[in-house]
Amino acid sequence: MKSNGLSSMRTFKTGEDIEDISVNSKSKNNNKSRSIIKLLPWILILVLVLLSLFFWHQYNLAKTTLNTSSVQYNQQITSQLAKIIMLPTDNTPTIGTVKNANSLHNYSFYANAKNGDVVFIYPKENESILFRPSINKIINFSTSISTK
Repeated sequence: MKSNGLSSMRTFKTGEDIEDISVNSKSKNNNKSRSIIKLLPWILILVLVLLSLFFWHQYNLAKTTLNTSSVQYNQQITSQLAKIIMLPTDNTPTIGTVKNANSLHNYSFYANAKNGDVVFIYPKENESILFRPSINKIINFSTSISTK
């Protein structure tokens, strides 16, 4: 018989060899799951940091927008009042809006106040102005003269 260089011998795996292969594949899977478990806290921390940065940015953006709009409103309402009465120029007023006029009717200054009226308080001059922007009228004006 002539040999063509090819071997016809086959090797068959025994039951022990098959168990070794399955044990090796299980240990590889265990190593992968262990490494994922080790990374999980770091991934969670990263997600929390990114969320914190996002919400911090949104907070600052909202705060800036709110401050800008309230400053613009105060300037607009002050210029509207300045067309009616001469306002003190060297003093910045404290400006407030009446939200619940019913609770203020016990005070004589607010006797005719309605919701939406604007109060200008000039502390240096001891002056207060109650202004109704809807009809562009001064509702009440008060000066307190202190005697020493």
